[in-house]
Amino acid sequence: MKKFYTILAAAAVTLSASAVKPITEILPANSAEVTVSKSANFAVADAKKSVRAGQKYKVQGESRAAATVDDITEWPYAGEFYSLGTANSGWNGPNTMLVIPVEGNQVMITGLWHQNLRLTGTYDAAQGTISIPAKQNFTVNTQAGEATCTVALLDVKSSPYKQLDKDIVLNVDAANRNIWYDAETYTANDGNAYYAEIIGMCTDAGTYYDFIGSIDAYMFNSYMDWVYAVTDANDQIQPAQASAPIWVEVADGKIGIDNFLNAGYTAATVELTLDKAAKTATATKALLGQASVSATQKVSFYLWGFEEVGENLSVTPTVVFEGAAAQYEDGTPCTVFTTPYCGIFDETGNYYLSDENYTAISTQFVVDGDVFSGAGIGNVTVADENAPVEYFNLQGVRVENPSNGLYIRRQGNTATKVLVK
Repeated sequence: MKKFYTILAAAAVTLSASAVKPITEILPANSAEVTVSKSANFAVADAKKSVRAGQKYKVQGESRAAATVDDITEWPYAGEFYSLGTANSGWNGPNTMLVIPVEGNQVMITGLWHQNLRLTGTYDAAQGTISIPAKQNFTVNTQAGEATCTVALLDVKSSPYKQLDKDIVLNVDAANRNIWYDAETYTANDGNAYYAEIIGMCTDAGTYYDFIGSIDAYMFNSYMDWVYAVTDANDQIQPAQASAPIWVEVADGKIGIDNFLNAGYTAATVELTLDKAAKTATATKALLGQASVSATQKVSFYLWGFEEVGENLSVTPTVVFEGAAAQYEDGTPCTVFTTPYCGIFDETGNYYLSDENYTAISTQFVVDGDVFSGAGIGNVTVADENAPVEYFNLQGVRVENPSNGLYIRRQGNTATKVLVK
């Protein structure tokens, strides 16, 4: 069987996977920093990582055009970032990124590309942007010890690099739950595209710590876990585990899942049909996207079931998830869905997407609430408005003494998100 490793398109929209790469390495392999006087040109590949296809599943079936701060701060994000000129050059992540409401349209962004990074900005719903003021500071650990680091846009055409007095502007697509950033570029006399400016972090010692060219983040509210088959050094098949953040919604007898089996958030949403009597969720030949497997051949990929692991898989277009009522550690209802043997194949089964998702021996994901009876956190009724206050983390686990983070606060039948400092 032939292998194909990266999905390149979402819902028949061709997607280039070319990554942005620097012409020269900026940091020595054994160093975490480079002096400010160091200079290099940053080449830009002929395409970006993502295409925002707009083929996402929505509960009301329409775009949330009048998005508010609540829409973009509702859940955490899985964020990837393109790092330039370091030992980890290339796409890294995903990191768990939070956009936390502060006051009015002010937000705090954590984990943008470093887990201890805290940046404040202003959300403009009409423009679809988050503007982060220039030259914000945070503390970072370097090889030389703890240091204050300034985050700013850099003019990389100058030598040494010049810190610019302009905002870092993140793009926001609230309807598709996507936040991204692409650095400005220019076309040089040689006809090639180069970065004109990038995000940089400069320590108080005057050295640059990191360079970021692109950011791509998607909101998630659940995880998909699966076991897949790998071949060991003795040519024996062994199980391995994988997990990926997903966005899952339930509406009108359907379940919609983005990033199914880690196929990518720009892949088409997998739609499952609920059967409440049988307690199942079923997908039949669900299309994820189209990819180029050669210079002249494009292939459509679907979610398929199969019977056993091996070179000659017997595939079926229908995948059935068995649902079971469950509860989180705090007793809040949820529904667990499991299925054996599913993966992402073309129509003939000759091509598939990576070992991790083409040989999914067992797959599981969780939905908030009991989707078969309708019982869930939103259905809990407490007549007394002075009911005890309870706190839960973003995974639904009850927390007795919350501190320093974003939590769900529940009192009676009211649940809200709160930032505890």
